[in-house]
Amino acid sequence: MTGFELFKKRLQHHYRFYNRLSHTTVDWTVWVYIFIPFFIVGASFYIDLWLKVPIWPENVSAEFMLMVVVFLMYLGSHYAFLFNADVLYLWQKIDLINALNRYRIGYMALITFVKTSLFMILVSPIFIQYFNWDALTYLKFSILVYILSTAKELLKREAKIRLSKWTYRFSILLLMIVYFLMLLKSVTNDWAMLMVSIVILVSSMVIVLSKPQKFYLEIEIDTEQRNQFTQLILMQSAHIGAPEWMTQSNNQVSKRPWIFRNSQKLYSTYTPQFAYQELMIKTLLRRKKWVLLYLQFTFGGVALIVLFPSWYKVLIYLILLFFIGQLARSYWNQIVSERFLELFYWKPVELSNVSKKMFRLMMVPSSLLFSIALGYKLFSYVGIITVPIIGFILSFIIADFFSRRVIINI
Repeated sequence: MTGFELFKKRLQHHYRFYNRLSHTTVDWTVWVYIFIPFFIVGASFYIDLWLKVPIWPENVSAEFMLMVVVFLMYLGSHYAFLFNADVLYLWQKIDLINALNRYRIGYMALITFVKTSLFMILVSPIFIQYFNWDALTYLKFSILVYILSTAKELLKREAKIRLSKWTYRFSILLLMIVYFLMLLKSVTNDWAMLMVSIVILVSSMVIVLSKPQKFYLEIEIDTEQRNQFTQLILMQSAHIGAPEWMTQSNNQVSKRPWIFRNSQKLYSTYTPQFAYQELMIKTLLRRKKWVLLYLQFTFGGVALIVLFPSWYKVLIYLILLFFIGQLARSYWNQIVSERFLELFYWKPVELSNVSKKMFRLMMVPSSLLFSIALGYKLFSYVGIITVPIIGFILSFIIADFFSRRVIINI
């Protein structure tokens, strides 16, 4: 068996796995119902950008867009296409391993090219129409982004394998800062930055291909990436956007939570209702994944409200409030389903009232930020005062709606 044949078989196995996963979660017709409206709205919005209909890109700086490009360059990963059983035979065949590495790097470069091309085409109206870049400058900038993205893929995986966790994080952060400075410099000196990026890419390939692979770490990273992608698919399939997948995920409480590390009672008067409220608050804030998801959803929603045209903002605002309520419902169902609650005697209490108060409390921070962003963009400073009031009313209505659709029996 040649290296190409081995890579081909591993790639076929890779795609069969994800194909089976997609077919066992959501029927293809569901995705059609989602993507057709999204495509129609997206195409209309894209055409408007070329016609310079939206005015919000005029308030976006080139530096901010470069930061967005760098952030999207950070995302992504690739696979080594190794299995545990390979240690018995394949690991002894150095030529096959080296050939497999070369082909998987070539495949990664091809996939990176496709992703980078699609992204640069999507954001091209902002750079060309609003920032007044000429086509040749933007083409050279796109090539630079592709070369740096390819080098990042190689260096990111190599650093994750060979460095400690915090050293890896610091090195990737430093790499992203260097990338941002290079993109910023390319605006005035594009050819020099292209040459530097080629040197970085060639050096990255030499480093990756010259160092011996760490077999079990490679497999561990591949397994982790597959699990993350599988979790993402299940997240979308469970409720088409509602994060019910969290009821099945491993949400362990950290040994040293971020806050309430050595806390006492939150309420001076201790009743069964306050006990459940304290349980909800502390459990949420002590779980890193939940806090990060809530923050990402909140600040991502604010960015959508700020960036999209005015006639989209209200619709996005309402959808975001609805999904924050759904997120609160998912959190509640997960907590009251914990087995440890069955080990203790709990005095009778009306859990629907507790869930209503907790849902309102959870929705207030996000609703406030969404409302301030919407109010300022639509009505300037007057909207900062008036729209949050409407947001609070809508949040309470949505919280009451979802509080009637939760687990209330323990």
